[in-house]
Amino acid sequence: MLKLTKFTRLDAKTAQPGYAMITPFKGRNYSVMKLLSKSLFAVLLTVFLCAGTSIPDVSASSSPEPENTGGSIKNCKIVYLLKPGDPGYSQTVPHGLIAANRDLSGTFDWKEAKAACERLDDNGFKDWHLPNRDELNKLFLKKNVIGGFTDTDYWSSSVYDIQNAYSQHFFDGYNDFTSTRDRLRVRAVRVF
Repeated sequence: MLKLTKFTRLDAKTAQPGYAMITPFKGRNYSVMKLLSKSLFAVLLTVFLCAGTSIPDVSASSSPEPENTGGSIKNCKIVYLLKPGDPGYSQTVPHGLIAANRDLSGTFDWKEAKAACERLDDNGFKDWHLPNRDELNKLFLKKNVIGGFTDTDYWSSSVYDIQNAYSQHFFDGYNDFTSTRDRLRVRAVRVF
């Protein structure tokens, strides 16, 4: 007997609704099938938006994205607000992640990228850092709200091994390790 379960893969390229895993009753994973094509999902989304109907939460997460994600703090875009269950969450004081309003100028090798973010003094903040792999993926997922990104690779601070660090391509969300000597784009972030 087969059981159909909803799941979301961790890489941004496929982290979207419409995928399901077919799992036999014994709990082994056999195959993945796509229930809704991207184009069909886009059509349904357009119909819901045009009709003024609220869109049901189809994410794997049980709690929806905070409403003011994409808002601003001192001209910097809010990328993520902590939710109940997140470490550091407070009901009284909002905390989260904000992004600088533009990429750092030029391209950087990995060490230069980390140092440039740590030296950054922007919008009255001096505690910027190179985003880790998870933070970089949050930037990718909100790239259209935040704005100013190019369809190229961006550095993360997460190390793969002694010669490589993780990066993410902002055209399709693919992330992989890259030689730390390569020159990539950088967008600084800070926690608040």
